[in-house]
Amino acid sequence: MGRLLYLGIALACVAAAQDDPAGDKAAFQKVCGACHSTTMIADLKTEEEWADTVANMSSVGAKGTEEEFSRVMRYLSRNFTTVNVNTASAEQIAPVLGIAVNAAQAVVDYRAAHGEFKTLADLKKVPGLSASALDARQERIAFR
Repeated sequence: MGRLLYLGIALACVAAAQDDPAGDKAAFQKVCGACHSTTMIADLKTEEEWADTVANMSSVGAKGTEEEFSRVMRYLSRNFTTVNVNTASAEQIAPVLGIAVNAAQAVVDYRAAHGEFKTLADLKKVPGLSASALDARQERIAFR
């Protein structure tokens, strides 16, 4: 399967708003753990970079159903993905920040009305976002 297919799967997963973190983790452990330790993730990546990685793993033999690969991408999005809050859609922002899509849409709307975010302090000005939740995920937030 190609990178674009995995990226499409990832976006479809988020859009479907399935919230089954335990099932997503189990799929990640099954699909990825069949070849290597699932604790070997050392770096955060963008959603597109994870799509490339998953496509590459599939091309070298990773086995799983389309649903399992969707769950793998959802797990990676939720736990090991960075997001540029100045360019991402609400569907891309939500899983990375651990917020609902409607809260992520508030980020997009605020950005459209006030311009790009430059700092975490700017992002904290979006009504309805938890400053402590943003602080906890600050290493996953990019502004460029």
